[in-house]
Amino acid sequence: MEPIPLCKGQLILAETHDLAVYQGACGADCAAALAPSAGACMPVAEAVRESVPVGCVVEGVPGPEGVSGGQPHPTEALIGQYKDLLRQGIPEQADFLYLRGTDSFASLRCAVLAATDLTGRSIMAEVPVGADGVLPFGTDIVAAVAVLQRIGVGTVIVSGEAAQDVADALARCAPYARVSLGARVDPSWLAGDVRFTNAELYVPRRAEDIGALRAALAAYTGAVQVPRDHDGLLIAPDGTNAHFIDPMIDISDGIECDSHLGELLLEAEDGSGAYKILLQEEEDLICFEEHVFMLARPVCLCAEQPELLEKALRIYPGRALYDGTWELDARLTRYFSEKYGMICL
Repeated sequence: MEPIPLCKGQLILAETHDLAVYQGACGADCAAALAPSAGACMPVAEAVRESVPVGCVVEGVPGPEGVSGGQPHPTEALIGQYKDLLRQGIPEQADFLYLRGTDSFASLRCAVLAATDLTGRSIMAEVPVGADGVLPFGTDIVAAVAVLQRIGVGTVIVSGEAAQDVADALARCAPYARVSLGARVDPSWLAGDVRFTNAELYVPRRAEDIGALRAALAAYTGAVQVPRDHDGLLIAPDGTNAHFIDPMIDISDGIECDSHLGELLLEAEDGSGAYKILLQEEEDLICFEEHVFMLARPVCLCAEQPELLEKALRIYPGRALYDGTWELDARLTRYFSEKYGMICL
């Protein structure tokens, strides 16, 4: 498979209170401008004179530390916090949402679900990485991209403290990305030997560096393109690690969500390639969420009630499998696949 031709690299103008930086900066090398808040969208839109789309930055919020009796599940509580933030207003000048600053992949995923629940705006997501392409709290970059691109994110921007960490993360996820990729970089990074694989968009690490980054990008010759292909295997992340599976993967017998779930998961580890989790009532969701951290392989979710299945899909941080144990209406199957990245075997 030949590499997909990509643009040489375009700028995303970083948010800043000094809008003078935008004057005359929106040429063919610019893809978008960011506004740091809803209130800043109008002045930014006026500054760029509609020459590029404007993105409204949505900062991450801390996740709930736990759950008490009668309270929502932690995942839904966090989605609710993001909804409250978004309900404060998304200006009409905002062409897309730019999600960043989340403290974990689970929080970023909740932000995406909240955004797709409330709005049809396009979504960019900034993903921070450290060494070896690992996000805070241990999520692998390939797993993160594999989930985000299936739940509504159109562009992933990789950020990090070190140029090589960002480059390594892009190199690892680029073959599996079906969305545009970008990097938040220091201008000096483009003058070295670091190669940012399949990067189409560049964001300055500091807003005041936009001029220097523009000049560095004009002279940058280190772009690398790789094919977007993975030999027909399915990517079924568990929320932390990416799993490449065959559509004929062996799935365990049904595992009930009760007080013995932890023991049953350990017993099933040696006998199958994926866990089949049975959900029969609302209380099962609490047990399921409490044990999500133990799900270190692909998960097949089974619920006779579609409403229960959807609630489990919202909790599960990876891409769940569906094997048709309880048949779903074709419309619902398509909806669950498009909204939550559910994989139909």
